[in-house]
Amino acid sequence: IPEDSTLRRHYLQNLAAQADSSADITEVNIDAEVGVNVAGDNAFDFPEISEPVIPEDVVLKRHHIQKLVAETEAAMPPRPTDSMLRRHYDTHLLSTVMGQLDALK
Repeated sequence: IPEDSTLRRHYLQNLAAQADSSADITEVNIDAEVGVNVAGDNAFDFPEISEPVIPEDVVLKRHHIQKLVAETEAAMPPRPTDSMLRRHYDTHLLSTVMGQLDALK
């Protein structure tokens, strides 16, 4: 077992995934699962994700939150240079992102 916390977490997650996958082996008709269109127009039917979810992994969660911050900042006016206005801007940005995260939970 690795001593590094990140490597240990990934190692244990991999062991758990292997244990789950070996216990639940079933035969699946792949064409029916994917929704292959045999009509010949080369269109794929991808399943839509009903709700976006926040990743559980710490690194992925941080990237997801940073993506939300960047998208929200892009929609807002430029960041002010005045310290008081900048503080209000940051508070508004934080509350908007927190509202988006609460809506995803």
